[in-house]
Amino acid sequence: MSSHIPLPKEKHSQTKLYVTLSSLTSKKREDKRCIETHPFNYRCTFLTNAPLEKQKVLEQIGGYYRVKLKPSDLISPDFINGYVKPDTIVALSLESRIDTGDVIAIDGQGTLILSLCKDTYEELGIVGSKAQFPLDDGSRHIVRIDLNAGIMDPSKKYYQRIKWRFDEVLDREMDFLLGRFDRETGMSLNFDMPGATQCNPVIEEHTLRNIWVPEVNELFDETTKRPSDMWTERVSEVFEWIGVAASGTDGAQ
Repeated sequence: MSSHIPLPKEKHSQTKLYVTLSSLTSKKREDKRCIETHPFNYRCTFLTNAPLEKQKVLEQIGGYYRVKLKPSDLISPDFINGYVKPDTIVALSLESRIDTGDVIAIDGQGTLILSLCKDTYEELGIVGSKAQFPLDDGSRHIVRIDLNAGIMDPSKKYYQRIKWRFDEVLDREMDFLLGRFDRETGMSLNFDMPGATQCNPVIEEHTLRNIWVPEVNELFDETTKRPSDMWTERVSEVFEWIGVAASGTDGAQ
C-alpha cells in the first residue's frame, strides 16, 4: 500500500508537503520515484534501524563522473544519440548554488532542465516557466528541453535556435557531475568522454543512540484518499521527528 497525500494548506501556506509511505520490497519503489523528481539534488539522507551494509549500497549505486562541459555539449547529436537515448543519464552542474546562480541538470528521463536567474533567462530568450522558489515573483525561471524529442534534430529550426542561444549565452565550460546507467538494469556504465574523471559515492554514517523512534506501522492502515485529521496530525509529527533526527539534534530523544 502506498499513500501520496498532500497535507492541509494551513500546515504549509507557501507549498505542499507530500508524504509517501511504501515498502522497499515493493515493485513500485516510491522512494526511487521521489528522488528522481528532484534533479537539482545530489545528496540524500537515510534513517534506518538496521545495520548499514556500506559496500552493498555502494555497489548498487555505482560510480559517477566529474567532467567539464559546455551546456551546448549536452544538446549535441553525439551526446543525445550516444548517451541520452540508449541509456539513463543524470547530470548536475556545480558552478552555482540553486538559490544564487544558474544551474543545469538532466533528470534521467531525457529532459534537460535549466534553473536560471532573471538576467540569464531574459538574455537566453527560450520560453520557460516561473520557478516556485524563491517566492519573489519572476526572480527565477525553469526551462525544460526534451532531448528525446524529434525537434531536437540539427536539421530542425527549433534545434538550430536552441543551439544558437546556448552558444551565445551559455558559452563557457562548467563542471558537471554525471552518471550513466543501463536503462533496463540500472547498473552504472562507463562514461568514455575525454576529460571525465571517475568518482565514487561517499557515505557518511552517524549513529544515534538512546533515542525514541515513533511507531509508523499504523500509518499504513489509512487507505482513503481523504485522510482523517488524526492521520494527518500523526504524519506531521513523524515528518517533524525525521527532520530532527536527520539533523542529529537532541530533540529526537
